[in-house]
Amino acid sequence: MTSQRHTEFAPFVLDLLDFMEQKLREATVDEASRAGAVSEAAGVIPLLRDRLRENETAQAQFMLVFDEYLYGPHAAQWWAGFARMDRPAFEKEAETLVGLLAVLRQVATADGRATSDPTDADQRTLQVHIDERQKIPSSPRPPARLPS
Repeated sequence: MTSQRHTEFAPFVLDLLDFMEQKLREATVDEASRAGAVSEAAGVIPLLRDRLRENETAQAQFMLVFDEYLYGPHAAQWWAGFARMDRPAFEKEAETLVGLLAVLRQVATADGRATSDPTDADQRTLQVHIDERQKIPSSPRPPARLPS
């Protein structure tokens, strides 16, 4: 069953991304409210995933940029662990996330086009994120079985 939508796709997604950024900044500034602010930021993810189903192009681009935080099998665990990181690691990761949110804003405003023109800072943020993801060792694959 499809819900009736009261807000256009791009403004809705932009509001969610802005809220996430606001909460990440709050968590960075006020360590006492970090767990709550991160939980609130992560709380919009189901809404974001639901709304992205309307725009396959934007959904695919979000998955490329924000997959482990949004769709990964351990996304909820990641957000909980993120809130518990020591301050320097948390601040670095929060800065990366804020940069990714800037890239995702451009995706959301592309309105179905393949992409919009990201700024140099957005491209650097995305490249750093891609580089970091490539450093994560992949799990070894089981050996292929030959037919007997």
